Amino acid sequence: MKKKYLLLVLLAGFGLTSCDNEPEPDPLPDVARSYCTLYNFLMEPVHVNWEVDDIKVEGEHVYGSVVQGGVLLEEETEQISFVVKNAASGEIIESLLIEMTENRNYQGIIFGTLENPVFLLRQVDTSPPESGNIRVQFLHATASLDSLDVYLGGTTLQKRVISGIDYTELSEYTQVSEYDIRASVIITPHDTIFNPGNELISFKYNDQIQVNNNYLTVIAPSGSSPLSPPTLWLYAQPID
Repeated sequence: MKKKYLLLVLLAGFGLTSCDNEPEPDPLPDVARSYCTLYNFLMEPVHVNWEVDDIKVEGEHVYGSVVQGGVLLEEETEQISFVVKNAASGEIIESLLIEMTENRNYQGIIFGTLENPVFLLRQVDTSPPESGNIRVQFLHATASLDSLDVYLGGTTLQKRVISGIDYTELSEYTQVSEYDIRASVIITPHDTIFNPGNELISFKYNDQIQVNNNYLTVIAPSGSSPLSPPTLWLYAQPID
């Protein structure tokens, strides 16, 4: 059987908290490998287990936390399977197959519910932002919310960087200035104009965001209960 290795590092992100200062994984053997980051936003009190090409990743993956690792490859490019299981019952929740290439980065995100899970698995664009800027993409992972708008650094139409992101949609990267994203991040229901009475999520004075980085921002409930209010989960991403 092919030997695969996934280095496990659990991280957490919450309320525009960055993972920049988390410990670096131990180095992997000097062989062909790709890299992946796995996110769990599955609703209900369900922890998950991951299997990568039939190799189980040790430990249960709790809501909102992150698993980072490196997958050893036998070829420069190889088909790799990712399976998400219910940690309590062992039942398969979702599975996907992806072609992984040496020295590339990938991300897998499980969210939704056991009855209607959504599993996104794709390569990460590691292009760095222009100097003094930040690149950020948004995932709408809150089933109870309709289409949303995202404002960075103000509430004018010029500051609306995403118009009408739908549930399950992962946006393209938006490049913004350090000033704008640190000043404010505001989420509202989709509309033609900004209505201050419709703010769903608002974070201001975001000093912890670091310039010259890429970020994934997940619009998801603050906890695994369907009654949890929506918030923003912020995760630093790899860059070249």
